[in-house]
Amino acid sequence: MAKKKVKKIIISIVAVLFIVVIVSGIVFFANLNTIAKAGIEKVLSYVLQVDVSLQKVKVSLLGGSVKLKGLVIGNPEGFKTEKAFSVDEVTVKVDIKSFATDEPNIKLISIKSPEITLEQGFKGSNLSRLVENASRLESEEAEEAPEGSQKNVRIGEVIVDGAQIALSAPVLRGKEISFPLPRIELNDIGGEKEPVSIAEAMEVFFTEILSQSIKAGKGIIPPGLDEALQKSLDSALESIGDASGVLKEGVEELKEKTGILKEATRGLFGKKEE
Repeated sequence: MAKKKVKKIIISIVAVLFIVVIVSGIVFFANLNTIAKAGIEKVLSYVLQVDVSLQKVKVSLLGGSVKLKGLVIGNPEGFKTEKAFSVDEVTVKVDIKSFATDEPNIKLISIKSPEITLEQGFKGSNLSRLVENASRLESEEAEEAPEGSQKNVRIGEVIVDGAQIALSAPVLRGKEISFPLPRIELNDIGGEKEPVSIAEAMEVFFTEILSQSIKAGKGIIPPGLDEALQKSLDSALESIGDASGVLKEGVEELKEKTGILKEATRGLFGKKEE
């Protein structure tokens, strides 16, 4: 009789634990989108040192995809325009299993029709400041960072299509110059090479946006302002060259490779002109 009682007790405990695990799993998955949204906002805000907000996030574990809705990246302190970057939707394709490892694999980041404000101030641009903010993490203590911000990632491809630039500067006296960006493709960010931190990936992204903006605005951007933007790009390149492990080449060699200073015929990370 005693053995039967013990057996019943064990079965009851196992049943209760099973129910707890199931309920916990249901609660976790029911709140997965909320958890992901809060995590992304916190990490990007910390990395870029600006306010970053999302309307919502939709995670599909079976489909291996994440949808970011209503992404808005604010401007660094000292800039007057409302925001640096906004987009209605970003589609991210991921290798779900890899997120259980130290090196998550992001297959694709697709950004459709973002609105990008390029504000050139007296001491640089908002985009180059974002790059500089991210580059600080090479020397910042890891324990000060929120969970996930120090994670290394591999990104197969980033596609930015249909981007629109709104250029703002004191010399324009309150007016903006708008022009489209050509399709941007960044490949193998921390792919076959060593993985990169989220901060390094953001450095790469915003430096390329700045580079392509200068190129696309050729003949549109007034003389003098284009020189100021070039100095901002130089500053961003130096931040990457000095602080980031993404690029192993020297800054001057990188400038020669991109052709930004001379012909401006190629993208920052080797994308050829079509």
